[in-house]
Amino acid sequence: MKSAKIFIIFTFLLAFAVCVPAQTNQYPNEIEGYEFFKNGKLNDLKLLVSDRNDVKAVFGEKCEHGCAYDDDWEIRFSYVNSGWSRKLTENGEEQIYKPKSEFVGKLAGITFNPKRQILLPDSVTIPKELNCSIGTSHGNNLVYKIRSCIDGRRVAYTISEETLENKKIIKGQIVTIIYITSEKDFDEIFVLVEK
Repeated sequence: MKSAKIFIIFTFLLAFAVCVPAQTNQYPNEIEGYEFFKNGKLNDLKLLVSDRNDVKAVFGEKCEHGCAYDDDWEIRFSYVNSGWSRKLTENGEEQIYKPKSEFVGKLAGITFNPKRQILLPDSVTIPKELNCSIGTSHGNNLVYKIRSCIDGRRVAYTISEETLENKKIIKGQIVTIIYITSEKDFDEIFVLVEK
């Protein structure tokens, strides 16, 4: 009788494990060592699903818009705002789109800014799924070359491509890491405003 109960419990657990899908990483192309969704506190948050209360549940009441993530990083949150709009021209007529009410207040983006200079080690390989391009950054009265790497799911890394004379920026320094709403998802949150 005892063996039968153990067998039934084991069978139930095995069936449950097979039927319940494992939690998947929302951002499989994160750069090794900088995997905030895969290995960090973000895995309980989801863009366009989570809201301010979810952020506060993970990071605390004072972190609704941003706070210190750890000793190395500051984190900032942005949310879909009812004041957002998009203008598109269709058949020569300007159309105005606003966010659907069910998305207002939902998490739209997460930005990491380093508190100090953090260099991307030369040994780190950028995943081939990240499309990189070279551009110029204009910020904090500094102008310098950057490499921006982003994938279709919208994880983006910005890395300095040069060292400035004053050493405020060093080649290989991570400037920002951003998780933003994909173009496809971004298109789905807007609805045409009736005239």
